[in-house]
Amino acid sequence: MTHATRKIFLQIIAVALILIFALYIAYLAQGSDTIQQIVLDYGYVGIFLLAFATGFNLVVPIPAIAFMPLFLESGLDFWVTIMLITVGITAADSFAYLIGGIGHDMLMKNEKYRRERSIFQKLLILKKKHVYAPLIFLFFYSIIAPLPNELMVIPLALLGYRYLQIFPIVLVGNFIFNIIYAQGVEGLFELFM
Repeated sequence: MTHATRKIFLQIIAVALILIFALYIAYLAQGSDTIQQIVLDYGYVGIFLLAFATGFNLVVPIPAIAFMPLFLESGLDFWVTIMLITVGITAADSFAYLIGGIGHDMLMKNEKYRRERSIFQKLLILKKKHVYAPLIFLFFYSIIAPLPNELMVIPLALLGYRYLQIFPIVLVGNFIFNIIYAQGVEGLFELFM
């Protein structure tokens, strides 16, 4: 097994273990007023902050939606939770866009990046030929991939895509991803608990 394969395998195991942990905590919350009260104490603000934080996690990408059974067992509303997780993740994506935009400005204005700028110019030629292809890919990526959108948002910002081109795509993609993922996690919770 190569180093890259081993790393991916370990990340998959880590995500699976965290999902199992989240389901187990939700199971415990069924009979525990203490766990439910902790979730309620942090409530919707805690959900938003958790979603924002997990939106940046590139090492072990754990979507906040994995904790949906815990949130629901604690008495929080399904749709409000989905919306707050979506907005939190999209806020993290917006911050990533800002980082990419700063990188774009540095690359274009700083002479010490002359070599990188020539590679960048070639990417800009590709962008001109296929303007919408990266945006379409971003849409499906944000729906399907359980990985942070920053992996796509930062390079698109570097290439000079405008925020208003990226933001609606990421917002809708995050919303659809969270609904699909929530249904799957809820199904697993009902199956095993």
